[in-house]
Amino acid sequence: MGSSKDTRFWAMKWYLWVVVIFIVGGVLASIGFHMTAGESGGGIGEPLKWLGLIICGAGGLVALFAILLMAEEAISVMVANGQRLDSLLAMMNQQRQVLTQISQSAKLSDTAKEVLFRDMDRQSLREAVLEKLHQLDYTGTYALIEDIAHRAGYATLAQQLKVEADKYRGSTEEERMRQSLAHIEKLIDSSQWAQARTQIDKYATTFDDKRRAAEMQAKLSARRDKRKGQLLEAWNDSIKKQDVDASLEILKELDAYLTPGEGLALQESAREVFRNKLQSMGVQFSLAVNEKRWADALAIGERIMADFPNTKMAQEIHDGMESLRQRAGKDLTE
Repeated sequence: MGSSKDTRFWAMKWYLWVVVIFIVGGVLASIGFHMTAGESGGGIGEPLKWLGLIICGAGGLVALFAILLMAEEAISVMVANGQRLDSLLAMMNQQRQVLTQISQSAKLSDTAKEVLFRDMDRQSLREAVLEKLHQLDYTGTYALIEDIAHRAGYATLAQQLKVEADKYRGSTEEERMRQSLAHIEKLIDSSQWAQARTQIDKYATTFDDKRRAAEMQAKLSARRDKRKGQLLEAWNDSIKKQDVDASLEILKELDAYLTPGEGLALQESAREVFRNKLQSMGVQFSLAVNEKRWADALAIGERIMADFPNTKMAQEIHDGMESLRQRAGKDLTE
């Protein structure tokens, strides 16, 4: 704040000097012109006229210099503010995925969590078995299937994987190549770009089929670019509609597709999305407090502190959180 006042005072002093210089120059030039026109000033009128004009010109240069200095100061302030916003956005981007996972897990029942984690585990185990198969490591494949079979609740999966392994092992090389390509196709269809790229590299090494590997790589790139284009279009559409929640969901997936340069290009619109989201949550929090819906206010306040930890709003909520928890606890017990 002090720096801003100093800057304004400094600018005002420059303006005063410019005004004084122009007044002095104008007066001298006017006297010089008058004396020259009336031929009453002898040889003094001409020098006074030129001296006045020179002083006015100097005043113009001083004014230009002052304007340039003020512009430099304004640009410095804008750059500093932009850097602070960029730092905040980078930090929120790093925390967003973890916070989302925690939030989603907290909302799930124990049964739902068990189903979700088991489905994820099954997919990982299937990928591990298929990877060993495509490497023609049959000993490792069947050892892994045997381990899966001894896990509670996985006997059916182990039997399915054993059938697939037997079929793969008994097939011709052309059939194995076809199965590997079909597996890569599934990975591409489900947008698992990193896994698909890894399997393409392994396919090229295992079967020495660089032509079809190159075709699959080109297909992967085309599908990935198409999905990226769809996300960018959806992002722009959500920004135009000012749909904050949709924008945040799109940004979570889009973040993995962007190059550093593209990320910079989206920073301003992303910052606007975060500002709108914070403002919206602040309004929801205020309404909940005013209507004495303490449990809702507590939930919203905790989300604001988690998603926007460095904001003034989060700090104010943090300061009153103990009282809010007590009020919410009384509502639950009544």
